[in-house]
Amino acid sequence: GAGPLPSHDLRDRAKWRVAGLVVVVVVFLGFMAGTKIPHGPYEVVYGLAEPLRRFWWPSRHVVVVNLALVALAGIGLERAFAMWEARRGTGSASTRLFTTIGVLLAVSIPVQLELQGAPWRVRYGVVEWPAAFYVGLAELPGTVLAEPPLAPQVAGSQVPLMYQRLHKKQLLSGHAPWVARVRPRAWDDFMIGNTFTRALMDLERGRLRDGVVRFDAADLQHLLDGGVRTWVINREHFPLAMKGLTEAYAQAFNALFGPAVRSGPRVQAWDAGRWDGATHEVHVPPFTWPDDLPRAQPGLPLQGMRPMGLAFKPPPDPGR
Repeated sequence: GAGPLPSHDLRDRAKWRVAGLVVVVVVFLGFMAGTKIPHGPYEVVYGLAEPLRRFWWPSRHVVVVNLALVALAGIGLERAFAMWEARRGTGSASTRLFTTIGVLLAVSIPVQLELQGAPWRVRYGVVEWPAAFYVGLAELPGTVLAEPPLAPQVAGSQVPLMYQRLHKKQLLSGHAPWVARVRPRAWDDFMIGNTFTRALMDLERGRLRDGVVRFDAADLQHLLDGGVRTWVINREHFPLAMKGLTEAYAQAFNALFGPAVRSGPRVQAWDAGRWDGATHEVHVPPFTWPDDLPRAQPGLPLQGMRPMGLAFKPPPDPGR
């Protein structure tokens, strides 16, 4: 059989492995940058086909980067251990030394995270399921439920998709509306083309300076004809700084649809079928964008502290 490879062949193979891993790290760091590199590797590769555009979290490429870095670290440690043995020889002392170093490195990870202020303890929240309020909405007429915020720039929660399992109605919005590349263009055209939904999105973005929601009655009727009967305002979908917006919504829906047909903690539902067909201008308290609430960056959900949810309770603050 073939004998062992010469040492220079082994070194050449190691160099190729290192070079290949470095290339992997650089390439996937480029993917991690996402749209921050205009027309970069992320946009080029994930723009090749529609199914690829469903991968909209560039930061997830860190998994491959970390694996490559771990492999590089392993190669480096192997070389360091070989050099140590060549100089000092093998034995239990060197084994204990490297074992101790490995244990210290492992223990230092939570210490490093703690110094950075990053969480490292597992935190458990509470889920109260099913949420009785949303179960009751299944009995309301209509096949479509509208749950603002509607404007992609104001959206920031996927919880409405969970509640859909309880009320079992179609949603006027959908999955991750803040991600433009996965939001159907037809949806954008419809929401902007309908004066009622466009007025509501202008309200959410603080663009109704005179505090009047104006729309064509035919557009609200078009929504009703399409089965959009239930409108829900749930405070947990809005940052706390947007309390004025939820109050404006409640006043607008009370004026259009009458009193809420369902109410719960920080949540109300209205039946648009109670609209009298006449009102096409509604005065609401003017809403302006809060100074302490930064606007959402393109492709990212709106951040901000939110009220406690109906079903999903946050874990307790470990500092308390």
